[in-house]
Amino acid sequence: MLNDAKLEASIHHKGEWKATHKWPSPYTIASGFMVALTFFQYVYSPLKWVGLGAVAVGAPPIIIRALVSLRRFILDINVLMIIAGIKAFCTIVMLI
Repeated sequence: MLNDAKLEASIHHKGEWKATHKWPSPYTIASGFMVALTFFQYVYSPLKWVGLGAVAVGAPPIIIRALVSLRRFILDINVLMIIAGIKAFCTIVMLI
């Protein structure tokens, strides 16, 4: 029941948790790197568009999880992040 939304959820019983080192997904690493580049927009102004690229690179896994959640009629953080991303994109377009 916990993992009906296919969101990699799990329960750890007390004393049975095994900590393993897991790297972030390549989408997360690429998106984070692009966000870091965006901070240099004050030095070179076209870098502000790299922020939109960061959203585009980081969005696919969130979109997939949001669609799975919506298909199961579950409102979770992935759906809320898609709504926030659309709002941020519309705000940027309005500022242009």
